[in-house]
Amino acid sequence: MTHVQAVAWFITPHGFGHATRSAAIMQALHARLPHLHFHIVSRLPEFLFDQVVPGAFTLHDEPCDVGLVQQTAMEIDFEASLRVLNDFYPLDEGRIANLAARLSGLDCSLVCCDIAPLGIAVAKAIGCPSVLIENFTFHWIYESYTRHWPGFEPIIAYLRDLCERADLHIQTEPISEPNRNALHTAPVARRFRNPRSEVRRQLGVPEDRPLVMITMGGIRENLGFLNRLASQREVCFLLPGASVRGENIVPLPEGAPAYHPDLIHAADLVIGKLGYSTFAEVYHAGVPFGFVTRPNFPESVPLAAFVRREMPSMELDAGTFLQGDWLDRLPELLSLKRVPPPRVNGATQIAERLVMTIGATETSDRDA
Repeated sequence: MTHVQAVAWFITPHGFGHATRSAAIMQALHARLPHLHFHIVSRLPEFLFDQVVPGAFTLHDEPCDVGLVQQTAMEIDFEASLRVLNDFYPLDEGRIANLAARLSGLDCSLVCCDIAPLGIAVAKAIGCPSVLIENFTFHWIYESYTRHWPGFEPIIAYLRDLCERADLHIQTEPISEPNRNALHTAPVARRFRNPRSEVRRQLGVPEDRPLVMITMGGIRENLGFLNRLASQREVCFLLPGASVRGENIVPLPEGAPAYHPDLIHAADLVIGKLGYSTFAEVYHAGVPFGFVTRPNFPESVPLAAFVRREMPSMELDAGTFLQGDWLDRLPELLSLKRVPPPRVNGATQIAERLVMTIGATETSDRDA
């Protein structure tokens, strides 16, 4: 009988991009080691993981990181962020000990962290390897705000020290602060499940009709242009999570929450906030991207540079997007051609490396 191995996974709840990246890696890792069970420590929706590794995970509803407090998808509440950060850090030793005891009892022999450094501290308490996975760290993000918000400085020093204790450091493109000692990989995205033609059939969109997906990356936003979509009669618009209705607004299938990689793959154009999850899944679909940058979020700089260089795309400022002026440029946006998807998914690269780490841990345990 195969021994069921367990891997703990700490994921920051700041947006869905870290959750979908981790889910993609779990998807690739579980394909190689189907007996693995993932213990996910985070306050994230269960459906994000049930869509890719059903039955192979347990979600532990625990606060594991702060990130930043968002007022909207585009705006940060700095005062609230500092209040919550100072309540959470330095980490409580009792919290570390309790989590360590729980995960050790569940036979977790590896701890992965998508920029949630609590997992690194817990791994040290268990005595097992820790893996830091990131395209940016929050202490790097906070450094951009210290001029106006010096209260971030002690938190930066604390988090930098904690992240440096990880046994393995993995950075996924586009990397914000390259570390020469880290393993660098291609962008990470979840795999598509259904053919483009089948998804469009389920959505009721003819193959010859343009389909535009509009997304804010899982964060609800009041979009002032929705009443203008009706004027674009030849185009279908897909708005996951929105309740708006219209003749050319595509309703999502009933039932479970939408699987975004399939929706993106079915679209002819994606318009939305430039966050990691949307970027990576659009990149791996080869679909044109009308991307909205966030000027006050440092990750936008390396992300936008990568998109301009590697993807069929057009940059939209927040005002142009929110007011709907991008609809005047819709013919130009729809003239962008989709491209062949890249050959390498960073999820595969990371899974192959983690298989080696898990194998080394098993060997060590047998020899002990």
